[in-house]
Amino acid sequence: MFEYTIKRKNIKNIILKINRKGDIIVSAPLKISKASLDKFIISNTQWIKEKLTKITLNPPHFSPVNSEFIYLFGEKIDLPENFPNNLEEKKIFLSNYYKNKSIELVTPIIEHFLKITGLTMEHLTFRVMRTRWGSCNSSKKYININSILVASPLESIEYIALHEIAHLHFPHHKKEFWNFISKYMPDWEIRKKQLIFFEL
Repeated sequence: MFEYTIKRKNIKNIILKINRKGDIIVSAPLKISKASLDKFIISNTQWIKEKLTKITLNPPHFSPVNSEFIYLFGEKIDLPENFPNNLEEKKIFLSNYYKNKSIELVTPIIEHFLKITGLTMEHLTFRVMRTRWGSCNSSKKYININSILVASPLESIEYIALHEIAHLHFPHHKKEFWNFISKYMPDWEIRKKQLIFFEL
């Protein structure tokens, strides 16, 4: 059973909420028993799981510079060692951290999809971008990936990798482009919804 916080109030019905941090909070009538609340939580297990999954995959207003954790491959992990206290230093630290992790972890994913699609690339770069997950210059065969992409689940990273690689051959979003994506990744729409975005 999930752990939860009880807030007793002068109310008639039980109210179940989950905040942005994933904390389960139960507002309960003053005289209701703990056993009754436990049963209530158990009866709402599926709803709780669905809500917690959404929070994990799409954390609203998530900001690593103001958090006690960061995301890597869609999982919460503790802040890196020597994490600075100064706001600007935090941004620089995380920018470098995610870039290095992208080089290490995302590069092999790009190489994998280049191999299975038979397409070629001349240059790959990683940097923090505010408005897009990646870009591709099809004439020069350059691909640029947003380095905070590595915070998202593996399935979503693979989608962006394939998306930008597809632009090497299709410099547009016409039907042929999406047919190409679907050929190698039929579930791309689900993967797209799992992307985790935030600003540094």
